[in-house]
Amino acid sequence: MRVCYFDCWAGAAGDMVLGALLDVGVPQEVVDEALGALGLERWSLTVGEATRGGLRAKHVTVIADQQTDARSFSDIDALLDSSNIGERVRILARATFRTLGEAEARVHGVALDEVHFHEVGALDAIVDIVGACAAFAHLAADRTIVSALPLGDGFVSTAHGTLPVPVPAVTEILSSAGAPVVAGGEGETVTPTGAALLVTFADSFGAHPPMRLQRSGYGAGTRDATTPNVVRVLLGEFEQASTPSPEAVVIEVNLDDMSPELVAYASDRVLRSGASDAWVTPIVMKKSRAAVMLSVLVTPLHRDRVLEVLFAETSTLGARLLPVEKVALGRDFVTVEVQGQVVRVKQGLYAGEVVNRAPEYEDARAAAEALGLPLKEIYALALEAARAHSSSPRRPS
Repeated sequence: MRVCYFDCWAGAAGDMVLGALLDVGVPQEVVDEALGALGLERWSLTVGEATRGGLRAKHVTVIADQQTDARSFSDIDALLDSSNIGERVRILARATFRTLGEAEARVHGVALDEVHFHEVGALDAIVDIVGACAAFAHLAADRTIVSALPLGDGFVSTAHGTLPVPVPAVTEILSSAGAPVVAGGEGETVTPTGAALLVTFADSFGAHPPMRLQRSGYGAGTRDATTPNVVRVLLGEFEQASTPSPEAVVIEVNLDDMSPELVAYASDRVLRSGASDAWVTPIVMKKSRAAVMLSVLVTPLHRDRVLEVLFAETSTLGARLLPVEKVALGRDFVTVEVQGQVVRVKQGLYAGEVVNRAPEYEDARAAAEALGLPLKEIYALALEAARAHSSSPRRPS
């Protein structure tokens, strides 16, 4: 299984992501072809070498005419629809622009259709996003993981005035995806375009996985600093077949004197304390007393904390701990389009083969509300699109 890891110790911007993807081996012709299919004029893209903090990297420069009118999300959506770019590139680009648009809408308290992009609607941002989506689609990674992102510091001038770093659109984008962040970095480390691209590409966030490393690539930011201002992309192969883990633990407590509301609250608390799963089973205890058993699946890392919560939130005087082997399917996401709406579909893999699929509920609900269709119909269409995506041939590496 091919895995792509974005290592973003210095942050990320659109040009840095695009540069790293080109440096890891995507032919520039792939990007040029996608951008040419947009039919836009008065722009150029140059790719050269740069040194940042002593590291060589690809530096992408977009030269575009200044525009006086900001594009709306609908304008960009129509541009993508009318172009001849590949379907996978169109889906990724639309998802990226929607992520940006929804973040701006939340920040400014307006509807998505009322958002007019300034930086995002500019030609250079369109080139960065569509170019990066084309390059990423060409990699055909089975799973993509993104590292924690540094927050930066200071203030930055934008079309909306002077804003604190990270700018509100970035915090909205990262928080909506549950992306991990860390303190550090000089100035603006993560731009809205960079954040939206990474959130769109990522199946998950965290440390780099074990893999047989094949290639690495570096994309340079504009500024130079002591710490290399680059995004690194690592590309390799790893097996994500199911792996038995004898270190999982099931904790069980019997409860015969608690109201359903308190049991439900305790179940929610253990999940928020690190449990992998929790469930309640009706049982009959001694003296034919009706009761429930609250069961919790947890790793040793979170075991003690979950026990603390159980003893604090329930009436139990003890708990049973049962070591179990957990066989977990590999997981990844595909992003599909349902009548113009972006829906992520989670996939379960066994020995590298997809055996289960499930649309993400929040994405499907948003699509159902936008299209005025039943949720079950959105589920069916999303699953059909995901199956078609998985059966389509991969591009050669």
